[in-house]
Amino acid sequence: ISAALLVAPVQRGYAVSSSYRPAMNDAWWDTLTRIRQESPPNTIVTTWWDYGYWAKYVAHRRVTADGGSLLTHIPHWLGRALLTPTERESLGLLRMLDCASDATPEPEGSRSAYAALTTHGLDGISAHALILALARLDRDGAHSMLAQRGFDVSTQEQVLEAMHCNPPPAYLVLTSALEKIAAWRRLGDWDPGRR
Repeated sequence: ISAALLVAPVQRGYAVSSSYRPAMNDAWWDTLTRIRQESPPNTIVTTWWDYGYWAKYVAHRRVTADGGSLLTHIPHWLGRALLTPTERESLGLLRMLDCASDATPEPEGSRSAYAALTTHGLDGISAHALILALARLDRDGAHSMLAQRGFDVSTQEQVLEAMHCNPPPAYLVLTSALEKIAAWRRLGDWDPGRR
């Protein structure tokens, strides 16, 4: 009786496994292998979260996003970096992700610029807008903006360290498969002020 009950699930499992095509292909494997071979160990690989574990496994490098970062602010900032109309803002957001990321609400999110700004009085919407403005500036410009807005020296340093550090070497690895994934666009286009 037990064997009879298992026939249908086993047949379905066999059908799925025999038609499965792995998403990892030679282009991914070769690219990530080359990163492992030609980059220093402290390199960070940025790719959409779906491919983060691949980068960790094949390239043996830290990643900006993987499946463990889905419930944080990271997917939004990464999507925003890919959507932003200016290269300067994109590079600023990617640098922020490499410097201190924004794993809010996870405990490591406490090192982020967002945490520094909200801890010192800004609401979430204002902190988000200020991060976008700071991402477009160099370190000196960001420092001036924070000082003009009345943030104390400690907060200024925390935000600058989180957004304008001298980051380790980094690679941005993208795929044309992202064209078919709408989630990164929706997350990148998210506006906390929109109701």
